[in-house]
Amino acid sequence: MGYTAEELYSDPFLWNRSIHPDDQAYVARAVAEFGQGKNFDLEYRIRDLEGNWHWFRDHSTSRRETTDEVIIDGLAIDITERKRVEQELLRSEERFSSAFENAVIGMSLVSPDGRLLKVNLALCKILGYQEEELLSKTFQEITHPDDLEADLTFVRQALAGDITTCEMEKRYIHKMGFVVWAQLNASLIRDENDKPELFVAQIQDITERKRAAVVKEVNLKIADFAITTDEIKAFYSQIHNILRELMPVDNFYIALYHPDTDFISFPYFADQFDPPPAPHKLRPGLIAYLLHTGKPLHINREEYNSFVEQGNIEPMGTDPFNWLGSPLLIEGKLIGAMVTQSFTEDVQFSEDDLSLFNTISKQIATIIQRKQAEEVLRQAEEKYRNIFDNALEGIFQSLPEGRFITVNAAFARMLGYETPDELMEAISDISSQVYVESSRRADFMQALIEHEIVTDFEFEMKRKDGKTIWVTENARTVCDDTGKILYYEGVAKDITEQKKAEQTIQHRLEYEKLIGQISNVFINLSSGQVDLEINRTLHAIGEFAGVDRSYVFLFSEDAMSTSNTHEWCAEGIEPQIDNLQEIPVETIPWWIAQLKQMNTINIARLADLPPEASAEKEILQSQAIQSLLVTPMAFSSFGFLGFDSVRAERIWDEETANLLRVVGEIIGGAIIRERALDNLGKSQVELKRTIEQLEMHLSGAINVMAMVVEKRDPYTAGHQGRVASLSTAIAEELGL
Repeated sequence: MGYTAEELYSDPFLWNRSIHPDDQAYVARAVAEFGQGKNFDLEYRIRDLEGNWHWFRDHSTSRRETTDEVIIDGLAIDITERKRVEQELLRSEERFSSAFENAVIGMSLVSPDGRLLKVNLALCKILGYQEEELLSKTFQEITHPDDLEADLTFVRQALAGDITTCEMEKRYIHKMGFVVWAQLNASLIRDENDKPELFVAQIQDITERKRAAVVKEVNLKIADFAITTDEIKAFYSQIHNILRELMPVDNFYIALYHPDTDFISFPYFADQFDPPPAPHKLRPGLIAYLLHTGKPLHINREEYNSFVEQGNIEPMGTDPFNWLGSPLLIEGKLIGAMVTQSFTEDVQFSEDDLSLFNTISKQIATIIQRKQAEEVLRQAEEKYRNIFDNALEGIFQSLPEGRFITVNAAFARMLGYETPDELMEAISDISSQVYVESSRRADFMQALIEHEIVTDFEFEMKRKDGKTIWVTENARTVCDDTGKILYYEGVAKDITEQKKAEQTIQHRLEYEKLIGQISNVFINLSSGQVDLEINRTLHAIGEFAGVDRSYVFLFSEDAMSTSNTHEWCAEGIEPQIDNLQEIPVETIPWWIAQLKQMNTINIARLADLPPEASAEKEILQSQAIQSLLVTPMAFSSFGFLGFDSVRAERIWDEETANLLRVVGEIIGGAIIRERALDNLGKSQVELKRTIEQLEMHLSGAINVMAMVVEKRDPYTAGHQGRVASLSTAIAEELGL
């Protein structure tokens, strides 16, 4: 308190005056009770000499020395610091509780055995449960079966002390049965004795992000698939599988309507109870109702029964609890429907599901629209081909000596001249002045000599302005009565844009062929050949993309470093693989952060790297890299695949980035499979060794038992001997 003993002795009421006003009442009560023989044990506040308040714990007892004299023994301890810590802890707990309850993301406290101890409102909304319902669950019950093992692995590792935190994307099962994608961040809390107390989990709903990514993927696949329709049934199945990731669509089918026959057919049909229907006349069911309204339809069992009772539809097949359908529309014309349905009350669909369904149905209809347009175009081309071949457009007559004797205005404009006269006056040698490759003029003339008629003869022409165009010619020879060639005449068509399109298509076909070949190789790859095929693949994609270097980096098992494991370099490019081994991930934090977020690192110019990537910039500059493209491989913590441009800066297009992503997934999957097979082989060898040892021990034990039984009782030795022989025979029959 800051007083001397004399000051306290001299002023008996100083202690009482120093007690905090808020504490005086209950201190007075305690003193009164102390006078009645009770012990004094109290915590209260005292003001010191300088006016500061201190918390004291005062413990006093009384004893009687004589009849008239009572001695009080007391001990006062300053507990101010302890009180401060307790109050801070209380405020901290209050802040945590408030943050927990009011967090915009889901949060839960989970026991080591998986019981949900506490959940916030956000998590209840994410999973569709009331708080009491959710607290009756374990995390195992609300986790998607395919993701449960990853969760359990984290729990085992955390309880063993190997790790303390975990970050993963996983799927939960909503109360209504559909999948909820979430970003899970979890950590293990231990008590003061270092024993596991509980897990703290943060769950962020990323379903919309996943849904958007899947929709984008579906759109890309549909766009690619529109090239051919041979695999349309496989595409339907693929759409079904993709939808499974977003909503419960175990029952899914596509119905096409044929107005010329009023029939409906089912090119794809997957159902829990009903077999695929045969094509049949359109009947007044839900499909007919959907085609009549032309709008997406979502009904539940109650609405379905009402439709039936009102006579709007007739029951067909198993009655659904939930039915979701979207029309297939082409330019406002209904050609069918895409449908999913459920047969249990716990599986229901949302408005988001309806919106997604409708979006995908439009894309599927686009395939049909494209094919119908292609067929119309094919028929039109066939119909008008003869007209085009003889039209007064791009017509010419030329002499074998190499001069034009007549051309029309369209032909002149094709070569950049304003009038036919200007063209004929300017050109005296067709071979050198018109043909880009003079030898093609000779080929043209030789073909006419041999066949008299040439069709679709393609070559490059020089225009007046120096530009070149691709043309195709249909021509014939005109001869006199003796068979001597007088001149050639024909029709020329500018096909420059067509050539560009063909080159684009050819490039696309080569791209798809390359992906197909790589996929086929890795699917059928024998064990031990992964490294060889990775190097071959890097060579193939490096040449296809026209890059200077392609490579694979893999992370170490502890994810603390990364190494360049495979590399291909174009001719004249210096390899870097030996210089890029065991790079600590802590030295390239920006790079690692991008990969963890599954971002493609697209750098057209090193100068464009952000300031926080200064360490990475220095490493890249040391390799003389001007541009690079890198994508995570399989999983961000597994490795990455990349392209380097060393000789020039390069802007990376989406096709190249997509090539890198697809090949990265293929190579990553192959490496994962190779590692899994290796681990499986090791497990099988260990199992075989254990079985052999068990067989040896069991065989010896049976033989010993047989001898003991034979000698144990002389009066029943024969009977026991037969038992022993029988035991031995059984062991031999079992191969023990």
